[in-house]
Amino acid sequence: MHDVEGDELRAGVKQPVVSSSFVICTRNRPDDLRRCLTSLLGQSMLPSEVVIVDASDRPQEEDIRRLLAGGGVRLKYLTTEPGRTMQLNRGVRASSGDPIFFVDDDVELDDRFHEEILDAFEQGGPNVGGVQGRIIDDIRPSPLGSAFRAFFLLSRHTKDGAARLLPSGYYTSPAFPTEVQEAEALRLCGLAYRRRVFDEFEFDEWLGKGGYALKEDVDFSYRVSRRYRLLVTPHAGFRHFKSTTERVGIRQKSRMHIVNN
Repeated sequence: MHDVEGDELRAGVKQPVVSSSFVICTRNRPDDLRRCLTSLLGQSMLPSEVVIVDASDRPQEEDIRRLLAGGGVRLKYLTTEPGRTMQLNRGVRASSGDPIFFVDDDVELDDRFHEEILDAFEQGGPNVGGVQGRIIDDIRPSPLGSAFRAFFLLSRHTKDGAARLLPSGYYTSPAFPTEVQEAEALRLCGLAYRRRVFDEFEFDEWLGKGGYALKEDVDFSYRVSRRYRLLVTPHAGFRHFKSTTERVGIRQKSRMHIVNN
């Protein structure tokens, strides 16, 4: 593993004002990652550092440093073998901020995403361990599809229902929440956890063997929810473009749905 910490770069009035860290795991998605990092630099309140855990065939360190140069954010760049949950755990260990944010490399953040998550932590109190934002333009299945998923206790998006784990091990998630609400399960593509959560919990690396991972976010968040409160806030928006790069085939993914669940 290669671990390089860059000098802290400052630019005018856009200074980091909080000590949070952003951990972004990536593999062979340079264009997606560039869009994500550009939206990170456009935040109304900057984090102190971003940790890139890169499993790409061609390392991207020079390109990333060039993009972040002068942006006011410290960079820690690591290269690893592919393995989503292993990358997440290494990113946590390399980070120094609190809270620790996790965003997928194929998301684009609203300019107040960071600030609104921090506000939810502050308003929720010290026992809030994690906060998830809202996917802009999230998609709900048709009424027939929702009924099918509900009957078989499968994961499904509701309009504004609770984010909870079902007896089957699948989960529900609000696609269009209208207020901050409690949750038992969170999606990992855009959220944050307090640093002390990782004194007790880590991501299950078995669920991410070989690169792609599935259910690692539900597994982790549900375990955390037994000890800390989890929240979903509608005010921290982001777009998830679901890049087709480095995805698995439908047969393999279907198998993972059963085995990992």
